[in-house]
Amino acid sequence: MNRILEIFLGVSASLLAPLAVFAAIVSATENFSLILPSNSSTYTIRAGSTFNKVYISGSSFTVTLDPNNQTIITASGRQNLSNNQNIETVCTDSQSSIVLAVATSGSTMSFVITPSGTCTTSTATPNSGGGGGSSGSSGSSAPATSATSATPATPATPATSTTPAVRATPATPATHATPAMPATPAAPALSAPGIIINRALATGSTGNDVKSLQQFLASDKSIYPEGIANGNFGPKTLAAVKRFQEKYGIAKKGQQGYGVLGPKTRAKIKELSGGSAPALTPAPSNPSSVSALQAQLQALQEMLKNLQKK
Repeated sequence: MNRILEIFLGVSASLLAPLAVFAAIVSATENFSLILPSNSSTYTIRAGSTFNKVYISGSSFTVTLDPNNQTIITASGRQNLSNNQNIETVCTDSQSSIVLAVATSGSTMSFVITPSGTCTTSTATPNSGGGGGSSGSSGSSAPATSATSATPATPATPATSTTPAVRATPATPATHATPAMPATPAAPALSAPGIIINRALATGSTGNDVKSLQQFLASDKSIYPEGIANGNFGPKTLAAVKRFQEKYGIAKKGQQGYGVLGPKTRAKIKELSGGSAPALTPAPSNPSSVSALQAQLQALQEMLKNLQKK
């Protein structure tokens, strides 16, 4: 009979099968391990992953994702992470990894991972995630190109004060006209307008979107006094994200998502910077074809590369 275990976020957990993990949306703030009962092999769900449910049974485990969720799974050595969606395993001598994701406009999907054999060592990043690709192949795809930040709008030029009227003849003194008040320049946003981050960011993330986040936070010295914008999500960036979440009532110590750039925090950044979300490609009618996930998977490639180096 299956046993049920609730995940309390912020605490690492090792899961033994057969068991299932349920939650509306689980956001992992730390790494936690899955252990298959068939051979006691161990697999890791990385910090920052979001999913709906994990189920372990025998020699496989199933991860269920709602739209806009994304999960990174890693294993030590060259283990081939075969799956029912034909998502490619990225393989090095020390670690293998796959990225699971569901587009915002898609529907809930279940990914069944059945580790089998070994994968081919390569430096390739994941392809579009399925639709005919074979597991364990060494094909590569170009990394995603980060969007260029929008050019800041030129602040409004204050209006020139009206010249006071000249006095009329002494017989009929004219009333002086009141000088017009200068126009008040528009208040600047917290950062350069148009900041949009389309993925979850946490300690260890790298890329241009991390640099954009750092530049945004640095515009408020009370949140990010160091102002370092190097594209690496380190301890100082983590502390700044926590201050930002506390200042705007998004999360505080001990709560889910504290210190992780999740959906609520990204939405607040978009609101404060005046950004607008890009159009999404409609989800395909065939769930097994994941070409609609191209954009989201490419956005995760840099995070995956960094995880493989650890």
